[in-house]
Amino acid sequence: MFKFTEDEDIFFSKYYVDGQCIKELSNTQIIGQIKKRDPLFAGTKLNKIPLLDTLVELLDKEKQKMKTPTKNNGTNGQTPSKKRSNQSTVNETSFQGSNKKRNTRENSYDNHQVEEEAEQEDVEEEDSFKLPKEIDQLGIKELESILRTKRLKQELDFKNKEINSLENKVRELEKIAAKSPAKVGTPLKSTPQRAPNSNDTPPPRSNSSQTTETLIVKPEDLNSTFALKIYNKVSKGFNFHKVAHKLASDYHMDAETIAKIQKEFTKFMVLKVLDNDYDVKLPSKLAPPPLIHKFWKTLCLDSFGYCQFLKVLGVNVHHKYDENEDRLDYIRTRDLYRDYFPNSVSELDHKNIMENGSCWPWDYLVPTPPQSPHSKPSTPSKRK
Repeated sequence: MFKFTEDEDIFFSKYYVDGQCIKELSNTQIIGQIKKRDPLFAGTKLNKIPLLDTLVELLDKEKQKMKTPTKNNGTNGQTPSKKRSNQSTVNETSFQGSNKKRNTRENSYDNHQVEEEAEQEDVEEEDSFKLPKEIDQLGIKELESILRTKRLKQELDFKNKEINSLENKVRELEKIAAKSPAKVGTPLKSTPQRAPNSNDTPPPRSNSSQTTETLIVKPEDLNSTFALKIYNKVSKGFNFHKVAHKLASDYHMDAETIAKIQKEFTKFMVLKVLDNDYDVKLPSKLAPPPLIHKFWKTLCLDSFGYCQFLKVLGVNVHHKYDENEDRLDYIRTRDLYRDYFPNSVSELDHKNIMENGSCWPWDYLVPTPPQSPHSKPSTPSKRK
């Protein structure tokens, strides 16, 4: 607490603002009261006594303007320092000695008190800035929300444009197919087949898709247009050299077999995209056969290479392994294959993997027939 002399204490006790004695006010409060009456006041760095003197002068002027009688303080328009000198009962010499003592006290003002008041002012300033900071944070969050909404809207508009463009292409293809179906697409050349023997199994149909890199669309199956577009993009945009090398070294596969598996794996991934079967949180709807799964797993071992493959594919298809694959999922996969790749359906006609190296054996996951009671229980064939 600031200590007043006896004269100062008596003098300042007579003045009140807002129901509080002015001697009990802090420096900040005194400055606030002064600025209410004199907005141009600039002596904010003065000590408490000069500040109180300034406030007393302003209060006296205020009372004179309001023309209200004040208590007989013996002021007669004198300054606060002169008022205190008239009230003192000591002679001029003793007053000067008291004044010198007060000046000495003011010059050696307690540093601890100054630091306390400075800390109090800093706290008040800090409190005054809390609300704007919170408002700024709310504004930033609102701005981020607006930008996120705007970005989502732009993406949605872009996808809508793509959908409209694809729909227009489909309409154009339908018109062309209706007008001149014979000119749309070129039938693939089939390889000659030998006459069947009674001792031989029925010969497989020729796989014409193995002899050409870019597949051809049949006019009656316009759905395959989208599948072939993705297939050709992946086939031309990604190099499977590392996977082929690893399959050759680890599983001793020849180059022709690896090239065949590569094409069928690409078709399977296209089916995953077109069937929207790439949500990590949902169970898989399509099941790959063993050779295609082996190729997929080998590609995933190269994390960087698989990321590059997904960039070319355009969709993040995560590798999921289910030890107990459902045959119904595999049948559904084969059905989609027929719809989207009608020129390659001969791949689906082989009974097992060993016949002409087929990647799509029709008997995959078929339960084995019941055995004798002494034999082990039958289980469906699992993916290797």
